[in-house]
Amino acid sequence: MDIFPQHATLVSRIDLHSAEQAQFLRCAIELEVVRALALADDPVLRGRLGTLIDRQAALAANDAEEFIALDQQFHRTMFEAAGVPHLYEVVRRRSGHLDRLRRLDLPALGNAARVVQDHRHIVDALAGRDPEGAQAAMRAHLSGTLGRVADIRARHPAYVNG
Repeated sequence: MDIFPQHATLVSRIDLHSAEQAQFLRCAIELEVVRALALADDPVLRGRLGTLIDRQAALAANDAEEFIALDQQFHRTMFEAAGVPHLYEVVRRRSGHLDRLRRLDLPALGNAARVVQDHRHIVDALAGRDPEGAQAAMRAHLSGTLGRVADIRARHPAYVNG
């Protein structure tokens, strides 16, 4: 956001370089989070995550704000279970541009369902005590938005810097 005192506040364009850095940070940390969780085998955690996924699935893209809040709760729950809740806050503080891209991307056909399916794959790998599978599922999940930047830019050219 660019602020000009006593004049105007303008919403800045999404900076792809900042979004890419946030993506890198998320990936580095969350791959280790799911690895630790797969090795820990916590059925209570899987139940909590499953409930969040079911709530997301019931919403689909009909309530984007609640869908996003549940998505954040899903990830926060894993950080907390892995014993690194403060790292979740570090990731959140660095994710502004990436979050803005995700908000533009979510309404596209099939994206909400894709997020739900990605979350199910992550929990399935945790249930299977498969750390490599959990990491692969998380990597695929986290790469979605940046993998669709060209489409997002085509739909919203005024919002995204090159």
